Amino acid sequence: MERRELGRSGLKVSSIGLGTFTWGLSTKPDDAAVQVRAYLDSGGNLIDTADIYAAGAAETIVGGLFGKVLSRDQVVLASKAVGVLDGADPGRTHPPGICDRRSMTRCAG
Repeated sequence: MERRELGRSGLKVSSIGLGTFTWGLSTKPDDAAVQVRAYLDSGGNLIDTADIYAAGAAETIVGGLFGKVLSRDQVVLASKAVGVLDGADPGRTHPPGICDRRSMTRCAG
């Protein structure tokens, strides 16, 4: 699978990322492990997750796969800085500074 440079970070990520949106909902941990193995075998290294996917279950499943199916040095793990859970006020303001350009630049290196 093709790898691309991620901005100026020095990281090279696969052109196709593995999304985990359904992990913990319709995708159970054993099925997620099968998906990760197939993805890594295909040359992938970018896994996308978020604390709001399945109310945190997706990140829990990803974390549980480290040391069993994958090692931390095999993947670039992408998450979200801010999300809105069901029932939360979508118009709420985020904590000061969490989504500003300077904060994002610090996170990106």
